[in-house]
Amino acid sequence: MRDIKYIGIFYRDFNGYGGMPLEYYAIAKQLSILKYKIIVYCYGDVNKVDETVENITVKQFKSKKINLLTIPVSFKNDLVKLNFYCFFLVSGHLPQNIAVSKSLIRNKIKYVFCPGGAYSPYLIKRKKMFVKIYKYFFELKVLKGADIVRTYSKTNQSFIEKYGYRGEFFELLEGINEKELPLILNEIHFEKDINKILYIGRIDFYNKGMDQLLLAFEKVKINNLKFKLDIYGPFATSNDQRILLKHLNNFNTDIVEYHGPIYGTKKFEILKNSDLLVLPSRFEGIPRVIRESLFYGTPVLVTKETNFAEYITKYKCGFVCRCEGNDIFDALIDFGNYQDKNELRINSEYLISEFYNWEKVRERLSLLIKRYIPDNYKNELNEIE
Repeated sequence: MRDIKYIGIFYRDFNGYGGMPLEYYAIAKQLSILKYKIIVYCYGDVNKVDETVENITVKQFKSKKINLLTIPVSFKNDLVKLNFYCFFLVSGHLPQNIAVSKSLIRNKIKYVFCPGGAYSPYLIKRKKMFVKIYKYFFELKVLKGADIVRTYSKTNQSFIEKYGYRGEFFELLEGINEKELPLILNEIHFEKDINKILYIGRIDFYNKGMDQLLLAFEKVKINNLKFKLDIYGPFATSNDQRILLKHLNNFNTDIVEYHGPIYGTKKFEILKNSDLLVLPSRFEGIPRVIRESLFYGTPVLVTKETNFAEYITKYKCGFVCRCEGNDIFDALIDFGNYQDKNELRINSEYLISEFYNWEKVRERLSLLIKRYIPDNYKNELNEIE
């Protein structure tokens, strides 16, 4: 009987909060459905213990102390003793990745590097000197040591190439779990003859491009156009709150209105009953709110940095613009003039059903993992499947 084969994941913040930890838990779950044994290595709260759920074992280390040379002893022992098909090394610019990358290479374990949006030019520009020094001494070694790099989109890939990687790429999207989303929702009756524009998400004023979104609505106000922007979400910082509230003084509530955070069924009702979701971010992963919006048939207006642009354009379920007030305004006009808005809704639902669901993601993961299965195991795996 052959030894058990594992797939490893190292993501320092796997047990954290927010979008990326949730998405990588979902990816681990899809791998477990494919009957692989998953071991996740991460750092976290000292009160937490290692857990095993549905073929997924989480091994959490208590210290987040940066060590560029070594990894925890139990982690090191696993790399030597256990048989790993491959590893997923998750998130860019994490100092802990350096020692993990070295250990994987030393043990001849190939890894898929998943840098996310770390190489966005906008992010790099903000920490230019730090990133430049860290890049050449450490980050490029982690990147170039990968067997293959996971991407979200062609835009995401172009950022990684510009950073200095010349190897292979594998595009892997993220999905919608339809079982967690209510299918029957109340209808909300908004004012007639108004294009109901929605922003929903964290109020991170500059990173999410809200400065340019409000510039676009300054033009909406000047031109007396029938658009209403409703903003929902928690503030990232008290400074974001101060800036947004200051800007809102320029608008009547019939043009721009802030409503606060919204969650659960009420959030999905607002999504479904709005005319257009707008997210003019300067950098993103694969935003869940866009996936949810498309699932409910609400088209979107996005920047290419959201990593949806090529699909939105190809499947005609929204509009793509630069993160600039004039471009956002022009895209709003294009939406207002669009003759068949029902077509946008139908196309939105189709895009989700064909690409952004976990079943499709699982199919792609299966293709990726088979890259690492030795030939003498492939026939056996096909028989099992």
